[in-house]
Amino acid sequence: MEALKLPLISFRSPTGIALFPGLSYSIDIGRSFSLDAVKVAVENGNRVIVAFQKHPETDEPKLSDLWDTAVEATITKTAQGKTAGSTKVFLSVLRRLTLRSVEKEGSGFACVAEPIETETAEVTEHMKKLAMTLQGMAQQLDGTRSFKPRAEPRGAQELEIFLNLVANSINLKIEERVKLLRCTNPVKRLEQLHVVLSRLTEEENERVAEEEQKKANNKGKWAVKNSQGNEFDRLAAAIVECNMPDEARKIAEETLDQLRNTPPQSSEFATHRNYLNLMVELPWDKSSDDKLDIPEAQKIMDNDHYGLEEPKDRILEFL
Repeated sequence: MEALKLPLISFRSPTGIALFPGLSYSIDIGRSFSLDAVKVAVENGNRVIVAFQKHPETDEPKLSDLWDTAVEATITKTAQGKTAGSTKVFLSVLRRLTLRSVEKEGSGFACVAEPIETETAEVTEHMKKLAMTLQGMAQQLDGTRSFKPRAEPRGAQELEIFLNLVANSINLKIEERVKLLRCTNPVKRLEQLHVVLSRLTEEENERVAEEEQKKANNKGKWAVKNSQGNEFDRLAAAIVECNMPDEARKIAEETLDQLRNTPPQSSEFATHRNYLNLMVELPWDKSSDDKLDIPEAQKIMDNDHYGLEEPKDRILEFL
């Protein structure tokens, strides 16, 4: 096809947006050379070339700073931009182009580019079903831009716009968008988009699984921490309630402080906890009415058991 020469809008998007044929967009432009391109285009048929910068921070891009695939578009309307001195430009994108050269014209730039022919192919039932599947996959992704779902494409032109709509909606880097934009074979575009959406779906599933695992881990840590907190409170209260002597209480409180600062998985944690459980269970302020009369015990054993002097001596020794 014959090359065309039109004013150039160099589009830089930090979110990696590219423009696809058959779709309409509004973009804010503020650089003087792009504003000049809009002015020249409005005065000469409203047609412009929109090229995509490789790096958004480049202020005055050269041909090497632009992706080689661009689009031709018609300016349908202009309005005041979001910031002072900027212009909102409404575009209807017509077709893909291959950039050939960029040259200075007045205070703006003009671009020479060649149209890219879209390959023709019969749209099979399998292709239609796959296109609908891809639309569903795109809608399930968190980062998908909202779009109105389309009915099953009936022909090559509808399939072309259908795939452009899906590709435009998903969250991709600019190089991936340009790759999808560049592909003109319907079958290959379906395959490319399927690969991209499968990857995005897998990445999102992994991310969701990781988030769920983190939530479960945090919940488990909270439960353990809460359980430990309750255990510490129980022991602190028991140390007070069991009325142990001051010296014993001081040791118990020091041990409880050590327990609070000991990792639950260490052996020292179990040792300190078991020691404290024993301390608070001892009958510090209780006594029994035991009868400890040694001669009486000797008399009872002699009356009930003959011999067995050694066991009797051990019992008396214990008493």
